[in-house]
Amino acid sequence: QAMKLALPVDDITRQLTTLRNLVAQPVPLSDPRPGLVAEDLYVGSKHHVADCDLLVSLGITAVLNCASSGIRNLPIERYNELGIQYAYTNAQDDINYAILHHPDGTPSEHFKTARRFYNNVTAGGGRCIFFCVAGQNRSAALALAVQLLRGRPLLDILRTCAVSRPFVLENEGFQRQLLELSRAIEMGRAELLDGKSALRDHSPSSVKRRRVEIESSPASPPSDGDDMVLVELLVLGLSTYNVRIPTVSSVEAVREALLRFVNDILGTDRQQQVGRSWLVFSTFGVGENFDLLLEEAAIEADVQHAQLRAAFGLQLVPPIEGGPWCVKWTSACRFQMVIFSTLPVDVVDPGDCSALHLHSPFKFRHHERPSAKGTLLAECNLATRLRAWDFTSGAPFVSAEPIVFSFSDDPKSKRDFMNISTAGEEERQQYGAPGEGNILGMGNNAIVHRVQLEAAVAATTGDTKEKMTADAMFASIDKDGDGMITRAELQAAVANGIMHPSKVAIDDASDVHDKWDAAVKRPFSLPKMIASLDRKSEAGVAKRLRMASALNRQGRLLYFYGLGLALSSNNDDHDEFKFEATLLSQYLEDFSSYTMKKFMDDYMTPPDSDESEAQSLVLTRLNTGSTETLEDERARIEALQGNFSLIKVKVLLVSLLNGFRDLTLMGVCAFDFNHLNNVLISRDYRKARLIDIDGGSKGSIQSCHPSVPQEGDGYFDCDGLHRPALDIDLSMLLPLVVQQLILGKGRGLHFVNEQVRLVRQARSEEEAKAIIRTVVCENFPELRPHTKGGRDEAQERRQSSEAAAGTEEGRCASRHAAKLADWFYTLVMKLPPWANWTNDIYDAMRCIDHLPIR
Repeated sequence: QAMKLALPVDDITRQLTTLRNLVAQPVPLSDPRPGLVAEDLYVGSKHHVADCDLLVSLGITAVLNCASSGIRNLPIERYNELGIQYAYTNAQDDINYAILHHPDGTPSEHFKTARRFYNNVTAGGGRCIFFCVAGQNRSAALALAVQLLRGRPLLDILRTCAVSRPFVLENEGFQRQLLELSRAIEMGRAELLDGKSALRDHSPSSVKRRRVEIESSPASPPSDGDDMVLVELLVLGLSTYNVRIPTVSSVEAVREALLRFVNDILGTDRQQQVGRSWLVFSTFGVGENFDLLLEEAAIEADVQHAQLRAAFGLQLVPPIEGGPWCVKWTSACRFQMVIFSTLPVDVVDPGDCSALHLHSPFKFRHHERPSAKGTLLAECNLATRLRAWDFTSGAPFVSAEPIVFSFSDDPKSKRDFMNISTAGEEERQQYGAPGEGNILGMGNNAIVHRVQLEAAVAATTGDTKEKMTADAMFASIDKDGDGMITRAELQAAVANGIMHPSKVAIDDASDVHDKWDAAVKRPFSLPKMIASLDRKSEAGVAKRLRMASALNRQGRLLYFYGLGLALSSNNDDHDEFKFEATLLSQYLEDFSSYTMKKFMDDYMTPPDSDESEAQSLVLTRLNTGSTETLEDERARIEALQGNFSLIKVKVLLVSLLNGFRDLTLMGVCAFDFNHLNNVLISRDYRKARLIDIDGGSKGSIQSCHPSVPQEGDGYFDCDGLHRPALDIDLSMLLPLVVQQLILGKGRGLHFVNEQVRLVRQARSEEEAKAIIRTVVCENFPELRPHTKGGRDEAQERRQSSEAAAGTEEGRCASRHAAKLADWFYTLVMKLPPWANWTNDIYDAMRCIDHLPIR
C-alpha cells in the first residue's frame, strides 16, 4: 500500500530551516577529502574516488557511484587489484527527481540499491564511500537515507555533516524527501524497508542482470550462454544501463545488439525506435575525453581495430572463414550511444533514404536550478565540449573550452543558430548574443563556427608519466610517412601490436596536431544532417579528401579533419537539448572567411567613396565583425585594386582551376560551382581554396575490382570511371569571373555587363577589340608605357596613344594589349580555339594558360 508522506506546511518550513542552518552551505574552493557521515560511510566526489591511495588510507573497501551515469575516469582495474568493490545506481540531480521515493511513497530503486549495497559491505566489516560528480546532492541524499534506516536521528546525521561536509544537500527536492523519510520511519512505516535490491555492479556476486543475447552469425562467432561480459551502455539523454554481450564479437554485432536494447526501451516508453545514431567506445580509467567513434562514416574499420588494440589494449580475434575481425571485450568497456533521430516503430528499414522525412530529432530536457553551483549538464555527465575524431587516425579531440550551441525547430530561423554558451564547470549555461560564436559564415543549409580543439590524451596509471596522443599512434603506423595508412600498414600494426599510449613518450610541443582551430559546420535541419553523413555525400567525400591529403599539398582544397559531436540547446527553450553531427575542417587565418564572392565585390567596388554602392559594400564588410574603421576598409580595397596586376589575375584563375583538378585527382565526382561562396580567397589574393565539397550526392569514383565480372558480355566497367574529370558546370560562373577580373577592376558590375554587351553587339571584330583594348589599358598599368604600377591618373592624362606608339616600350605595350584583346574577344564570343573552353576543366586550363601576361 502506498504511503502519504507529505508533511504539514508549518512542519516542513521549520524543519527545512533547521536543515539549512546545518548543511546546504556555500561550496568551498577546494575539496581535498570526502566527508564522514558514519564510521563506515563517507560521501565524496568523483575526484576522491579516482585517488586510490586516498581510498586505501581511509580504509575504504567499496565504492558506490550515485551519478546519473557511470563516470568514465575511474580506475576500475586498480579497484580490482586492491579488492575494492565497485557498483553504481543511476540517479539524477533534479529538484523533482524521486531519488528516495516516488510521490505515492513507493521506494525508489536507488534507495533499494544504496541500502542493499551498504548492508552487504558493512556486514563483512567493510567501509564504503558514496559519491557523485561533486559529492553534494545525490550521494549525500542516499548516504543520509541509509543512516536513517540504521535508526540514527536526522538531526544527529546533519550535525555530523555540518562538521565534515557542510555544503551537501543543496537540492531542495532531496531535502524534502529526507524529511519525509525521517517522518515515515518515526511513524513505523515498514514499507520503505521492503523491496529487493536493484544493485548493479561489476562484481561476480551481483544479482542476475538483464541479458542482451547476440545470435550466432558470421558477424559473431558462436558463443555459449556463459561466455558473456557485462559492459556499460550510456544512452545520452536517457540513462545508463548494464548490457551483456558475447566476450568475443565484432563491432557491428555489438552495435546491432545495443540498438535492439535501446529500441526495446524506446518502443515501450515512446513507441519509437532509433533512426540515426553513433556509437562511441571508451574504457574505465583511460581518460575523461579519450574515446573512439565506431562509425565507418568517420573512421575506417581497420583503423578502428588498430585503435582498439593500441589505444585501449583490447585483443583482436582474426576472421573465421571470411568473417570480420572480432574483439575480445572486457568488463572495463563503456559504450555511448548518441541518438540523433527517432522513427516510428512501424518503419521496417531505418536506413531507407525514402523514410528520411519520417525522422524526428531526438531531444531531451534538463533544467538547471538557479541555486545550483556549476553546470548541471556537466554533473549529469553530458559532455558540454565539442568532441571530434580524425578521419585517418581516429584521434580524439575536444574543444579547448566548454561550448553549447543553439538551434531552432525552424531551419529558416538562422539567427537562432548563432548563440552559444561557453559556461565552465563553475557556471550555469549563459547564451551569448548572436555573433559571439566566432561565426565564420552562414549559407542556406548550414552555419560554420570557429572552435579551438585540443588532442585528448589517454590517462596514465601508476608512476608512469609518459603519454601519447592518437595522432602519434597514427604516425607510428604510417611507416612511409605519406600521410595515408594503407591496408598493409594497418594489418602489420594489428599483427605486431603497438605500445599502449601510457608507455610511449612524445613531446606535445612538437606535435602540431595537439591544438588547432577548426571550422565547424552545423546543418540547419535534421534531413540535411542525416544526408550529409551518407558515404556518397559530404562526410564520405570529406573523408576521402582527408585520407588522400598527400594530393592536397598546395592546400587548394579545404583540409578536412573529421566528424564531430556537438551539444545544442533550443534557442526558445534552453532546457531542451539535442546532439548534432558536425563536419570539421581546418581554419586558416590566411583564408579566414574571405569568400570569392566578397573578393569580387571588393575588386569591382568603384573607388569613389560618394557612390552608395561602394559605401554599402564597405559597410557590409564591417558588419560581419571586422574591427577596422570605414577608412581602413576603403584603403584596403583601393590597395587591392591598385596592386592587382594582370599576372595576379592569371595566378588566381590558375589556382581556382587547379583546385578543380585536385578534386579530379582524388576521385571526387562532382562540385557545386553555381555560386562563389564555396570558394575562399587567401589574404594575399593569390590562392583559391574550395570548400563545401559534397560531391553533389554522387560521392567518389569507386575503385573497380577486376575479379568481379560485369553481367552480360563479361566486360567489367565502373559507372563514371571513364570520365576524365569531375562533373562541374563551368559555363555559368567561370566566364563571368574572367569577364569581371579583366574588365571590372574598380568599375562595378554594371560597367562589366555594359562592356560585354557592347563587345557582342559591335559592328565589327576590330570595333569590339578596340573597346576591350581601351578598358584593359585603363585597368592594368603594365599595358601602358612609362607606368610601373599603381594608379597615377595625372600621368594617365598626359599619355596619349600617339606618344605610346612612338617608343619601343609603347609599341611593346600596344602589342600586348592587342594580344589580350584578341584572347578575351575569342573567349567571350566562344570562337576557335576557345569555342568549347567551358566544357571541361582541362579545356578551361588550356584557355587560361594562354592568357597573355607581360
